[in-house]
Amino acid sequence: MNPYLKASLTCFTLCALILIYAFSSVPASLGAKESDMFGWWKAIFKTKGTPGVCRHEATYAITVMGEKYPVRVAGGDYQGARHAQAQAWINGEWRWLAVDYGVVSIVAEDPNFRHSEYYVPWVWYQMILADMVPENRHR
Repeated sequence: MNPYLKASLTCFTLCALILIYAFSSVPASLGAKESDMFGWWKAIFKTKGTPGVCRHEATYAITVMGEKYPVRVAGGDYQGARHAQAQAWINGEWRWLAVDYGVVSIVAEDPNFRHSEYYVPWVWYQMILADMVPENRHR
């Protein structure tokens, strides 16, 4: 066998084994389960809960769900901080929307969120473009 080919195959095999070990060993310090093969990877790149993300999630949710349903953004107070969350008019009632890894889903109302104003999409988009969303001033 060609020595260069043998060295290449050895390096490839070694790298493959290292990657398999890295993805299968999940650090408990990141809160991932032993059975979750990519738990540490998700824990590093997950952005849910990062300050300021609510306005981006609301914008994404009304953009996606707005293709099929009437939508709006509710603004208000969440445990002392400004917060925004999208809603869609589904089956005759306003349903709360949440975004998780790009998937928009219907969720139950959060009792800690005291909403006090609503924005139709075109007003919300203008506020985002003009950097006038209330969260921007508080975070």
